[in-house]
Amino acid sequence: MILALKIALIVAVSGPLVFAADYTRLTRGACWRDPIGQTIVIKDLLLAGSLAPLLLAAFFHLSALGSEIGAWVLIGFLFLAGIAVYWRTAVFEHVNRRRKEDT
Repeated sequence: MILALKIALIVAVSGPLVFAADYTRLTRGACWRDPIGQTIVIKDLLLAGSLAPLLLAAFFHLSALGSEIGAWVLIGFLFLAGIAVYWRTAVFEHVNRRRKEDT
């Protein structure tokens, strides 16, 4: 079961990082100038960051919950990832309203 957890954590952390890098490459960096692209990439980076302490705990026995600094890092990444999704919702609403006004 520990091996399955380690594999799952590697995939869960690397997946968003690979996506963010590839999305940036495919758009030639334009995703960083587009509000929707920004929300997609930043949320994925924050998601990977929030899972990184669990990855460190599984491989190096560095517990985010056993260390006050590690716990605050984990809490911060989780909070910011959630805020990024709210931000994405607001951006999508704004873009959708503008499209309706233009038609």
